[in-house]
Amino acid sequence: MRSRYTAYSQANINYIKSTMKGKALVSFNEKDAQQWAKSVSWIGLEVKQAYMESPTLGFVEFAASFIEGNQLKKIEETSEFYQMNGVWYYLDGVRPKTLHPKTIIGRTNPCPCGSGSKFKNCHEKSPK
Repeated sequence: MRSRYTAYSQANINYIKSTMKGKALVSFNEKDAQQWAKSVSWIGLEVKQAYMESPTLGFVEFAASFIEGNQLKKIEETSEFYQMNGVWYYLDGVRPKTLHPKTIIGRTNPCPCGSGSKFKNCHEKSPK
């Protein structure tokens, strides 16, 4: 899970794709994923719990925070992973039915990344 988060934060979509199998891979759009990963600023990953259902099937519940535009957003999911030949692959994810509201970040507010800078000087994307 952590390696996939890091890959998204670096827009390394080749790695993301290479760590997917099954349903997740069938519906994966590399171009859209690349564009999205590059358009956001990643803030952090919280692994809430991880558990094994069998030696080759595991689940990870996580929350990943990022800034998109001037909004602090969070992806929460329970991801299903399958191990084959010693390599873990992402199969699918289930998101909770209740979503957290997006938080609007004011330009002069402290940046949520913890840098100590104002948002406008740290992560605000310039209008195009």
